[in-house]
Amino acid sequence: MKSFQCTDHKKDIIYYCNDQHCEMRCLCADCEHEHEKTAVQSLLEGYNIKELVQTFQSFKYIINDLMAKMEHELSQHLQQIKQPQATAQNLEQFDKQLSEISNIQNTLQFKIKNRLQHIINALKGQDLDSSPNTLIDARKKDHSKSIILSQAQLQQDMIKKSRQSKIFKMNIPQSNQQETQQILQQPNLNLDRVEVARLQQLSTQDWAWKMSSSTVFCCIFSALRDLKIIGFLQPCLFKSNTNNYQKKSAVINFGIYNKKNLTKQPIHMEKYTLRHSKMKIVNDCYELMLSKPISIKEFTEYSIAIWPSKVLYCHYFSIAAPINPFIAFQTQDFNDNPKIKRSEDFPQVISTFRAGLVPYLIIDPREQ
Repeated sequence: MKSFQCTDHKKDIIYYCNDQHCEMRCLCADCEHEHEKTAVQSLLEGYNIKELVQTFQSFKYIINDLMAKMEHELSQHLQQIKQPQATAQNLEQFDKQLSEISNIQNTLQFKIKNRLQHIINALKGQDLDSSPNTLIDARKKDHSKSIILSQAQLQQDMIKKSRQSKIFKMNIPQSNQQETQQILQQPNLNLDRVEVARLQQLSTQDWAWKMSSSTVFCCIFSALRDLKIIGFLQPCLFKSNTNNYQKKSAVINFGIYNKKNLTKQPIHMEKYTLRHSKMKIVNDCYELMLSKPISIKEFTEYSIAIWPSKVLYCHYFSIAAPINPFIAFQTQDFNDNPKIKRSEDFPQVISTFRAGLVPYLIIDPREQ
């Protein structure tokens, strides 16, 4: 999406200038150093706006196709009513159809407008729970969480409305099918196991993802419905033509925390010993199941933390997976970000959304 890159450096726009007369307004990281105007503020505190726009574009195709199908249905009913043999039953069916369509349209319009306003307020640094005219200190407000939750809630609303309007067949353009197929699919809530992808491609780079015992990898997410986490997939220990760490064992720690606070008592913690020859391998990863299911609440922010007992060398995954109907994963990096609270034992935090560990979470989506 080139429109979200600066014209001079061809890099992602992550800042904007407060001066409304500034000709450059939207700036990349390089532009900031060259900028001579008034205060430059971080655009969504570094949030990659391209990801959000791509999500909205997916919603747009769903809505447009839904509206087109509704129009076609109405046209057919109108033609039937115009026929001399039209009966009272035809009219009743037409009236019922109109009511259903009107309800879907009104609900979609309200929900989307509400979520978009939520995001706009976050952009402006406004308190999302009080009057739009009441400003708060942006540094004290976790806008990233607001964005993630708004996107998650909007995504969930679209899933519900698409499900309710299943009488209309969706027709998404081929180029957008990959982005929207997860939304359009009716999730099977009767399954006791679903592998939810965060990352979709095993890296082919001939070097390992290295972590020391003082480094923690953090994955931030929000659930789109109440569910249970029952396990996760961990990329295999690294092996190449010159190095083979699969001959040795490694120990990793796994914890689930509320929000971004790794200093508080974890919701759940386990330790795993990785011995390659004895591990169950799924999708180029070790399948690691939890000792008990962990309940996750809808639209609540959590963090998964992984850290080794000693130095860890493993493969890693990259490229963010398409959105799914179960979990909204972080859409920005939080590497060494002060928003992730951690103890002195972990001076380094790695939290990337386009690469790293935890490529899949294994969940039980059945109603609790």
